[in-house]
Amino acid sequence: MELKRKSFKKQLKSKLHVAKATKGGWSRGPKDAPRKEVIDNVGAILCKPQFKKLLKHIDYVSITKSDKPYGFTFTGRVVTKPNGKTFLKIIDNERFPAFHYKSTTTHELAHIDWGVKWQYHHEAWVKFNKTVEALRPVNDYLERHERKWRADIRCEGFSQYANEMHSAAAELYYEEENGHKGHSWKFLEDQKKLITAYMELHGL
Repeated sequence: MELKRKSFKKQLKSKLHVAKATKGGWSRGPKDAPRKEVIDNVGAILCKPQFKKLLKHIDYVSITKSDKPYGFTFTGRVVTKPNGKTFLKIIDNERFPAFHYKSTTTHELAHIDWGVKWQYHHEAWVKFNKTVEALRPVNDYLERHERKWRADIRCEGFSQYANEMHSAAAELYYEEENGHKGHSWKFLEDQKKLITAYMELHGL
């Protein structure tokens, strides 16, 4: 079901910025607005009950069009500013089908939720991280960056790898609802252990 724009904007209030098409100028060409289907898919995930509670931990949501439609670009990022404000950035790239942005938004929200669990469910958060850092990378994205992320220590001795595994778990858990997992997946036994750890952390 397509999400109504007014409902989407009402949920996010002043936190939402959706880029508009531009005509360009002397130093740059015109730029399209994000696809309507992408905006609707992002909004559908943000407004789900299980994710809506995270909105109070997000200060700004932007949905923009990629400047590199045929080159590498991030489709989503979470940025925490020095002042502590958290920005969720979704970048529409024509290389990816619109339904891809359901799993992208789920993945990025899970990064934010990892930090929330550290603050408010610390014991369960520690248990989750210990479990998943012992697992193999469950998809091609994790595998490509495993060495770098395991070396990137983020919080209390736990690595970015644990954070990324949490986002992978969210993609897997909500696969049926999203209709898309976003990556090539592997190591089924590790996937099962990851999902079990995710469900325990979130009380599911």
